[in-house]
Amino acid sequence: MKGKILLSFCTMLIAAPGALFARSDDVNALLYDEVRVQRQIGAGFNFQERREEDDVYQRTRQISLVGEWAFVPWFSLYLKVPYADLVRTDRAKVDYWEHIRLGLKFEGGWQKFGFVGGLYGDLSRGHNKVGDVAHDIGYLEPYAGMYLDFDIFYMTGAVRWNTETNPKLREEDDQEFRRRWFYDLSLGLRLRPVTLSVDLRYHNRYDPDDQIKKYLEIAPGLDWHIGSGFHLGVAGIFYTASESKNRGALISFRKFID
Repeated sequence: MKGKILLSFCTMLIAAPGALFARSDDVNALLYDEVRVQRQIGAGFNFQERREEDDVYQRTRQISLVGEWAFVPWFSLYLKVPYADLVRTDRAKVDYWEHIRLGLKFEGGWQKFGFVGGLYGDLSRGHNKVGDVAHDIGYLEPYAGMYLDFDIFYMTGAVRWNTETNPKLREEDDQEFRRRWFYDLSLGLRLRPVTLSVDLRYHNRYDPDDQIKKYLEIAPGLDWHIGSGFHLGVAGIFYTASESKNRGALISFRKFID
């Protein structure tokens, strides 16, 4: 009898989240995609341009493949493999593999309200082609937040802590990691088959060389649900304060799997 009760409880624990945690619709949006548990494959193209204080112009184009698999409705594994090219006015064009991103994502809650949490790890590039970090530097990024998800409206917020790291997972005697806090907010209005969204990210960065930088990233976007789980998303990326000269754009294609 006790065995049957335990089996029933375990079955409910795995199956119930499908009803309790289910979102109204999947969403292909910048920050939403990074924290909510989804089952998806896709590709993206990211363009960014940057003007530095010494009038150096930098343009980065990145194409990435994304995959995420949810074993149960409240847990998934995430993988992103990016390849990029970089053009600067003070050096030749560079093609390179970017940091491969691995993630563990969790979520849980009650009906339309819940919590998210997880951990991302960006593997070291293994090369010094870009020149911004050493070849063996990667990143760790734990996050936690919450969401509201209704038929016509969603809101997801999260706090992230991001730090450089190395194979030893600690600073050497002559080394000081760059660290930053991210404060994310993703808002969306579902008009079906289109979702209008705006993603906000506040950066609080500590750099041993540049000290502290604070600025806001704003990304208005549109997600078109083409049908059969296929989504096409576009977003512009803008910055404030010290990063106001920088901008970007993102095009992403997703297939969500039932």
